[in-house]
Amino acid sequence: MNLVINNNSSGLDKSDVYLRVAIAIWTLSILVVGMAIFLAPMKHTVTHVYNYAVQQWLEDKSIYDSGNFHYFPQFIFLFMPFHSLPSPFGDVMWRAVSIGLLSWGLWRIINLVQLPQNKLLFL
Repeated sequence: MNLVINNNSSGLDKSDVYLRVAIAIWTLSILVVGMAIFLAPMKHTVTHVYNYAVQQWLEDKSIYDSGNFHYFPQFIFLFMPFHSLPSPFGDVMWRAVSIGLLSWGLWRIINLVQLPQNKLLFL
């Protein structure tokens, strides 16, 4: 007869705690960046360059006139949905999606390695 005693009354193992802490840290970082954008929308940003390039594209003008846009033209299509949102909401959403994709990509890469401490590595 095997008797298993679980000392963890909440039912969460250590790796689940690490995962929840990691998600909380990533969420907090999105909130901090979002608040910084709302408080000073034009400080430490290049999204005005992206918005200008999209506007130039929509007006059928050159996107490289300003000399600040150094991206492939296909970038316009990625940023266009955020350009259609009012400022600073579009800027906040651009960063939230960017941080979300970065964290998801890191999570996927970490899971490819199959280490016991994967959830800790996500921190």
